[in-house]
Amino acid sequence: MNSSLFSFGRYLRRQRGSRSDRRVRSRAAGVEPLEARVLLAKVFWNVDADGFWDVDSNWVDEFGQNGVPDGGDDVYLDRPAGAFTVTHRHNGLTAGGNAISDVVGSLHFDRSTFVMDGGELLGNGDFEIGGTFIHRKGSLCGTVQITGTMI
Repeated sequence: MNSSLFSFGRYLRRQRGSRSDRRVRSRAAGVEPLEARVLLAKVFWNVDADGFWDVDSNWVDEFGQNGVPDGGDDVYLDRPAGAFTVTHRHNGLTAGGNAISDVVGSLHFDRSTFVMDGGELLGNGDFEIGGTFIHRKGSLCGTVQITGTMI
């Protein structure tokens, strides 16, 4: 019985080809699969008004797409029309009873006001705060450079 299973397995390998045979054939054909890529973007405050971080329409990326900044995105709050207040509140998302944090690559602003009013904002890069930072509750995690005002 074992010899018949061995023979059947060898038959399948012959029909399918070995892994090394398949690799050689795919390279010879000039085709190699690529992993999925996520493009990181510069994301800008999109409205000439105060507003909340978690509203998609308040943001636009360098490709013209609306959406809340995502992990790795570089975030810019300042607008030519003036200084506005952006409030980060708890995003209401949970997994296993734990709140899900918002993650960005970096956060930059010189004139605007950023209010941390709940939730957690994690930075993979620097938070460069030249405007006003108001901390009510929640946490800002990352490397923070404050040259403006912290309240």
